[in-house]
Amino acid sequence: MLPGMSTYLGWGMAAFGDAAQMFKGDVPFGATATRASVGLGILAAVPRESRSSARVDFAYPVVPDKDAKHLAIRFTYSLIGRSFWRETGQLARARVGTPASDIFAWP
Repeated sequence: MLPGMSTYLGWGMAAFGDAAQMFKGDVPFGATATRASVGLGILAAVPRESRSSARVDFAYPVVPDKDAKHLAIRFTYSLIGRSFWRETGQLARARVGTPASDIFAWP
């Protein structure tokens, strides 16, 4: 990495595995099958303490399938602070500001 970039850029890597069972249900020509993949993800946040992050995932199918691609690449951008927790309006109003200091003064 370029010198000094670590003060502005936060980054990390993640390895992952994914598996799913698909059922044909009422779909004509459907098939019940199991799919699995393994992959590597690269995450970045600019600036370093930002609540937003960008992610690039590379996934490779483990179970062979003639219809599956050999390598899947997915780009994701998310605002972590907005999707994880949101306070109710009543609680947010209760946290706004501090009371005036003169309400505790006795004449």
